[in-house]
Amino acid sequence: ELADWLATVSGFIQGATQVDDMPTQLYEYQQEFNECASRFRAVLKGRQTGFSFTFAAEALAKAHLKSEHTAIFVSYNLEDAKEKIRYARMLYDTMPTAWQRKLVTDNKTELEFADSKGKRSRLISNPCREPRGKGKADVYLDELAFYRDARRIYVAAVPIITRGGGTLTVASTPLGKTGVF
Repeated sequence: ELADWLATVSGFIQGATQVDDMPTQLYEYQQEFNECASRFRAVLKGRQTGFSFTFAAEALAKAHLKSEHTAIFVSYNLEDAKEKIRYARMLYDTMPTAWQRKLVTDNKTELEFADSKGKRSRLISNPCREPRGKGKADVYLDELAFYRDARRIYVAAVPIITRGGGTLTVASTPLGKTGVF
């Protein structure tokens, strides 16, 4: 049962990572989000509810649970983009060494991991611009209601998941009733 739990995104996050020297504890809504199997997910979120952390944690877990995985984050600005990589790196650093895939790229906007067979997983985080040509990937459009060119970015994201079988997550705090979000 433990192995089955650790093979889930939420189980991996809570069983293999730590926050403040304690096992990571996800709220019920974060667990539900992580276990959602829908290809298209929309989140109307409140401020400071931990979704940027949740996105980063989910992407890190999938990067370790799958032989190859790519996650692309598109954030409102560069600082928010870098924050997702900070969260993922922080969680990675707390994982048992035996469970960590080799970190081959480590910078403020990307992490890339390799397994013993050379299979690679990537977490790529960009400020507000169209995601491009990464093949099979999960795409997270965080704070979509605030993007200047939201429709153009959304339209660029859809083919990435339809060609490769990934998931598209759009999320934002409320900003009126305009725009694609």
